[in-house]
Amino acid sequence: MSEYLIPKHSNSKPFATACAPDGVYFTLNNANQVARITYAKPPTFTWWTVPTPATAPMGLAACDYANGVPALLYIAESNANKIGVMAVGGGSISEFLTGSLPNKVTCSMADNRAYWSERGDDFIGAMQ
Repeated sequence: MSEYLIPKHSNSKPFATACAPDGVYFTLNNANQVARITYAKPPTFTWWTVPTPATAPMGLAACDYANGVPALLYIAESNANKIGVMAVGGGSISEFLTGSLPNKVTCSMADNRAYWSERGDDFIGAMQ
């Protein structure tokens, strides 16, 4: 087993992870960011800030598979009632309003769509 100290962030509260060909992505709940740690030895870290302040990013899923490789990451921005979408590899994060407090996100291999639970209501959300 290995553990990696997240540089430049104390009390960042990593919450969810998603694997992609270029590394493991994870949400930093207390830092309002998504980060990636590479598979290299030694690993390197990269950070992206969620555009809306204090969203408390929680759930994360890699989805939109083309030839078996994920193209997009879906981020549950729980405090802002939004789902963020970012390309695998990085870039800007687009945001979409949801019904209520998105929490956990997953990707369906059956229809290649992201689905999430809404902990503030009785709904399951889905990207169209």
